[in-house]
Amino acid sequence: MAYTGVEGLFKLWQEAMGMYTTAVVENGFDYKSFSQDFINSRMHVDSADARSRNDHQVNLGRIQNLLRYEQVVRHYSLSPLSWDNFIECMRTILLRNHPEPSQSPSDFQCHFSPQTISAITAAANAIPLFTSMVTDSDMELLFNKCMPVANPHLKSKVNQHLAYFFSQLDSYGLICRNYQQIIEKNNLIYSSASDSPLSAHNIAQSLDRINCSTNPIKNKIETLVKMIKQASLTPVQTENS
Repeated sequence: MAYTGVEGLFKLWQEAMGMYTTAVVENGFDYKSFSQDFINSRMHVDSADARSRNDHQVNLGRIQNLLRYEQVVRHYSLSPLSWDNFIECMRTILLRNHPEPSQSPSDFQCHFSPQTISAITAAANAIPLFTSMVTDSDMELLFNKCMPVANPHLKSKVNQHLAYFFSQLDSYGLICRNYQQIIEKNNLIYSSASDSPLSAHNIAQSLDRINCSTNPIKNKIETLVKMIKQASLTPVQTENS
């Protein structure tokens, strides 16, 4: 089936929003895997009409561009899947100046709620990620403000564990893909092996090593990051709610 014209784009959008809610929000599937599977499962069409095939690919490319921004997908998946919300969503992606993923941001591209920060703090202390216990204020400074914690500075307890934790945050779309460069650029975390800031190369090496291992800490980190993801999807409670 070819998704052609604006009606086809609208149908693709509805399917993407609905499947995101079912797969990621309700069942905890990995966001990156969901988005890749959604696009890959709709790549090929039976239509012999070249114009229909081309129109289908154009619409699929627009949805693929939308799926790069999980925060936008999450926002609109919580709204009625109406024509008006569809138009607003596509205008957000096509007309506004979102940074391209290929560009290098200067921060983690996130602004976590207090409840998400608390979940990150609990995870960091449970693993533990750092040589000393951290507070919500520390994690607010690290993630939302992308500033180094002082007195004492954050020092990784085990570089491999820290690298895997950040890679899981990336996998769930919670932080940007350039997190390794962000950590290095802003001198955010010190290495467990020395009293110097972690470099992107250090983090990449540590990630390669733990990915090739059967370290049981990986299961613990994955479980904790899923909890962080759920916290990020939970509506923020207000005094009047």
